[in-house]
Amino acid sequence: MEQRQEEGASNNTISKELTTLRASLKVAKRRGEFPGDIEAIMPDGFSPNYKPKERFLTGHEAQKLFAELPPDRAARVAFILATSARHGESDRARVEDIDLVSEQVKVRGTKTEGSARTVPIVGVGHPLVQHAVRYAEGEGGLLFRLWGNIRRDLHEACTRAGIDPVSPNDLRRTTATWMVMGGVPLHLVSKVLGHRDTRMVERVYGQLPPEALKTALKAQLEGPNDCSLFAPPSSELDGNNGHDGHSSLDPQMQKTPENICFQGFWAVPRDGIEPPTRGFSILCSTD
Repeated sequence: MEQRQEEGASNNTISKELTTLRASLKVAKRRGEFPGDIEAIMPDGFSPNYKPKERFLTGHEAQKLFAELPPDRAARVAFILATSARHGESDRARVEDIDLVSEQVKVRGTKTEGSARTVPIVGVGHPLVQHAVRYAEGEGGLLFRLWGNIRRDLHEACTRAGIDPVSPNDLRRTTATWMVMGGVPLHLVSKVLGHRDTRMVERVYGQLPPEALKTALKAQLEGPNDCSLFAPPSSELDGNNGHDGHSSLDPQMQKTPENICFQGFWAVPRDGIEPPTRGFSILCSTD
């Protein structure tokens, strides 16, 4: 569905194609030529009135998610957030694709024209890529180990973290959303995502919920960034996180919660940031 949208197909056309696909699979199943579960591979609830998802991670949610994943998988999530890589592109990532000297990452895209791309390492991308390099556990030149059921594992990790579930594509949407919130022009966002033009960013990846839109507008129109959207909930800062009464946040976050955020994808300072194995914090100044 996402590929057909990227190719310019309308939702009405995609709906007709899915109807034809379902009918074909039913025939194949009756003939014994398709042993799989048709419902398991068909999209849930797609129609000509399909509305793209708007789920993305805030910086604080990303920290929570990292803490619930094994090191190699947290490293892969960090890589995706830094580069906007699709799941398959992260599967193909190799150690030599990351050039910390030139500050760029080669993304091995094959899905559409423009998918193969080089993404610059800037802003919050620096600690994310550093985290990926440090904790990735791939073998034979690959950056990461294979991750079979990434969708299920992400959902389970989100449940443990107490946040709404995310899919691999929601991570990709997060990259775009952070850039849009940071004021990056849509034509540059589309280049990072590997799109030919800005249509998919406008229709799918660059949609901001009202509070995020408010924050982005305030950042552009009222001067210093408002980090409130990304600050930890006050209950967690007070040590009441619903578990043992102790906050799981980084000590630095507890000291200066008003200054903690992922706001401004390209503008987060890079000096002195060393992410720990299970999650990390980003400090940005509002001075």
